[in-house]
Amino acid sequence: LTRITHQSVKNPYIYMVRVVMYIALSFMVGTMYSGVGTAARESQDIEESLNAAQKLLPCLYYVQAFLVFMSVAVLPFFLEQRDVFRRERANGDITCLPYVVANFFAGLPCIAFIALISTALVTQLADLNGFGGFFLNLLLSLVVAESLMHL
Repeated sequence: LTRITHQSVKNPYIYMVRVVMYIALSFMVGTMYSGVGTAARESQDIEESLNAAQKLLPCLYYVQAFLVFMSVAVLPFFLEQRDVFRRERANGDITCLPYVVANFFAGLPCIAFIALISTALVTQLADLNGFGGFFLNLLLSLVVAESLMHL
């Protein structure tokens, strides 16, 4: 855990590029659906309210699809770490379980930060309710995507 955290601190650009990329994508999606949440909540007509609510479904899909897909941006860094892990495992210095747990805990703060920033942008720009649920959904999706990338 210490070495992986040290590598992350030593190469901050790996996470900073991801943060900038996620901010740009979240801003794009948020502005595409700007004010749709208000239209869905404040509409007096049932038909208009349903149409506005149905416009939110692609927003939720885009956020999940784009942001989860962009988790492959860290793949070159992971491949570099994997080569070091293979050498150390061949020498008997480390086993799989501590390596996987350390990778999970070392990457979790950055994933949580990315999910928090993305959620704040999208929910504010699109005027959505449910910040906590949106954040939890995005956080868990990113954690699963990162974990599957490590397979």
